[in-house]
Amino acid sequence: MTPTLSGEFRPWNSRVLVWRERVFYGLLAASASVLILIAIAIVLIFIYEAWLFFQQVPLWEFLTDRTWVPLFDRQQCGIMVIATATVLIARSP
Repeated sequence: MTPTLSGEFRPWNSRVLVWRERVFYGLLAASASVLILIAIAIVLIFIYEAWLFFQQVPLWEFLTDRTWVPLFDRQQCGIMVIATATVLIARSP
């Protein structure tokens, strides 16, 4: 470390430190960008799969049907059963 004219001490290789900080900030920005892109990809895939699902099952039937049998020949995909079971389990002591 060498003193400057104002009396504060600076590392002898301040350019190297500035370069390292810029690289570090660049890596942080790249990491944050990757995380944001992954989150956007997850949302887009979810929307695409929901769109495909609702082409086969009407929205009204999905919301009001009381049977959940998606693997049989005649598929019935009613969310009411799952929602009711979730509420019952959440309310149980």
